[in-house]
Amino acid sequence: MAEIADLRDCALSGLFYGGRAGQKEGILINGEPWIAKYPRTTRDLVGKHLPSYTSSPVSEYLGSHIYGLLGIPVHETMLGYRAGKIVCACRDFTFPNARLFEFKEIKNALSDDDAGFSSAPSDGEVILLGDVLAAIETSDLLRRVPGARERFWDMFVVDAFIKNPDRNNGNWGVLMTAPMAYELAPVYDMGSSLFSKRSPSVAARRL
Repeated sequence: MAEIADLRDCALSGLFYGGRAGQKEGILINGEPWIAKYPRTTRDLVGKHLPSYTSSPVSEYLGSHIYGLLGIPVHETMLGYRAGKIVCACRDFTFPNARLFEFKEIKNALSDDDAGFSSAPSDGEVILLGDVLAAIETSDLLRRVPGARERFWDMFVVDAFIKNPDRNNGNWGVLMTAPMAYELAPVYDMGSSLFSKRSPSVAARRL
């Protein structure tokens, strides 16, 4: 049973975070920035018999720990209670001096004249498998970062295992830790895994 931390009195960090899966709030835990991820309301989602809110904070926490148990570098998470809701707190792995570059930004730097793509690589949002692999092989940066191709396939397999349909080009990438020095970012963003938008009865039927 996971321990649920009391995050009600955590101060705001003054940092802000993007994404479409629900409210994200920058908070301080022991003086370091974390991201409090709240459950998203399902009122704008399509489907029958939806719960009032997604279980994305719990899915984020469990999915992250499954990655960790498999020995794949993953962001640090904890379950917490804040503003009357169960949230997943995710340590900001860019603190203090790293910068995250998402795969779509790296792909967007490639020339539309490069061979091997079904669509223009400057459209960073396209997630065709062949185009993703072509970008990994074409990008000078990704060829220099050890294990980029292997990390993609690790995520491909584990996301299928935990039923995570949301591994898009914006939720994996590399960290710049010093000028022109790069390494793979830990795996992050598992909030859509483990049937987070469905009721327990629907999840049980599909399993």
